[in-house]
Amino acid sequence: MADRIYNHLVTVDLDKRCIRVFRVMPSGENVLFTELPLPQEGGQGWTDELTAVAHTLGEDLFMDSPLTRSFFAL
Repeated sequence: MADRIYNHLVTVDLDKRCIRVFRVMPSGENVLFTELPLPQEGGQGWTDELTAVAHTLGEDLFMDSPLTRSFFAL
């Protein structure tokens, strides 16, 4: 089971306008898990598009976590 436990690292790349989520493996290796495009509107506040990205990011992290899935029996 220990080899299936990992954490997540979230990075923001403004040049490529995306959020990248990596799995951080027990060995320290970072493995790309998902990449989400940033909304196109800058400086617009909390838009519907930004809300959708935030919900997707949160759901991706929650459902990909072995510890969270185990804790909630998902």
